[in-house]
Amino acid sequence: RKASMEETTDTHPYWMYVAILDGKTRPSHRALHGQVFRHDDPIWASIFPPNGFNCRCRVVALTESAVKRRGLRIVSSEGNMFTETVETGVNKRTGEVRTAEVTGLRTTDAAGKSVTFRTDPGFNHAPGTGLAEILKRKQTAA
Repeated sequence: RKASMEETTDTHPYWMYVAILDGKTRPSHRALHGQVFRHDDPIWASIFPPNGFNCRCRVVALTESAVKRRGLRIVSSEGNMFTETVETGVNKRTGEVRTAEVTGLRTTDAAGKSVTFRTDPGFNHAPGTGLAEILKRKQTAA
């Protein structure tokens, strides 16, 4: 899906995060619902559905006229993204503490309330991202 969206960025340069709004939706995923970023915003390299186990979110591509017609606001992740290391468990045999990186975004929801979105551990990369790119990002972070 992401690859096909990337092929149409000349006509559909804006991407909107869409969450399924029901009782199973995580609060942070709900907070990103309806947020529109340019296709080349850094957010899409780290936060692109699925963002965790059983994530049902998706991204839709929009034209500039669709954004205007729907009265949507284009936001930027510039200065609002972060990566942190979290503990994911302990190896019972060796006692080694396992960790993973999560990527987050500080933003505001539709009501203007400040919220923080975090991916689940291991889900902080866009599907189809090459292993070399992931390793390069981890090397830079280290």
